[in-house]
Amino acid sequence: MLDAHPLAKVLTSMPGFGVRTACRVLLEVGDGSAFPTPGHLAAYAGLAPVTKQSGTSIKGERPPKGGNKNLKAPCSWPRSPPSPTPSAGRTTARRENRANATTPP
Repeated sequence: MLDAHPLAKVLTSMPGFGVRTACRVLLEVGDGSAFPTPGHLAAYAGLAPVTKQSGTSIKGERPPKGGNKNLKAPCSWPRSPPSPTPSAGRTTARRENRANATTPP
């Protein structure tokens, strides 16, 4: 069923998007005709940054708090860098300490 959709190849070719994520996005968005621009879709999904301002003072941008949770979660996963294993850094540091301890000055 996913293969019949015209956007299936585009979605599944994106990093972090598999069949399940593509189906989830297509179920929420449909054919996309409700969104005139990609920015409208990003705002609906909760991925577009929100400008912090008070009166004439603009204080930068922040991630949005709202948005469609069914779209925001799967679209945020590919952006997250993989977290290193917690023991990887400790093991390297231990090896370096042992090497420095055995090497004469």
